Amino acid sequence: MDAPPQGEFGFIHEPAPTPMEALVGLSLLAMIFVAILALTTMFLVKRKEPSVAGIYLNIRLRQIKYLAFLAIAVGSILGLMQVYGALSYVALSGSTAFDQMAGPFAEAIVWLGLGVSVATVGLISMLLVLWRGRDLLDRHPAEPAPDRR
Repeated sequence: MDAPPQGEFGFIHEPAPTPMEALVGLSLLAMIFVAILALTTMFLVKRKEPSVAGIYLNIRLRQIKYLAFLAIAVGSILGLMQVYGALSYVALSGSTAFDQMAGPFAEAIVWLGLGVSVATVGLISMLLVLWRGRDLLDRHPAEPAPDRR
C-alpha cells in the first residue's frame, strides 16, 4: 500500500469531499440562508401593539435571541463536520502511526475549539439577553391591549 500524500511540515492533506458531503454542506448553507431570510421578513412585518417602545424592545430581543441560536447552531455544525472529516480520513487511511494521525486530529481539535467557542458565545449572549430583557420589560411595561368588545 502506498504512503498517503504529505504536504508541508509533514501534515497530510485531506482528500476532496465526496459529492454527498458537498451536497450536505450546500443544503446546510441553504437552510441557514433561508432561516436568516425568514427571520428578517418576520421582523419587518408590522404588528399591532399599543406601545412603540415595547415593539422595538421585543424586536431587538428576538433578533438577538435568534442570532445567538444561529451562532450556537453554526458553531456546533462546524465542530462536528471537522471531527467527522478527520475521523473518516484516519479510518480510510488505514494507518495507525501517530505522525499520520496528528495532522487531521490537530486540525479537528482546532476547528472543534472554534465551534465550541462560537457556541459558547452564542449561549452566553442568549442568556444575558433573556436576563436583561426581563429587566427592561419590568422597568418599562407595555400598555395593556385595548378592549375590543
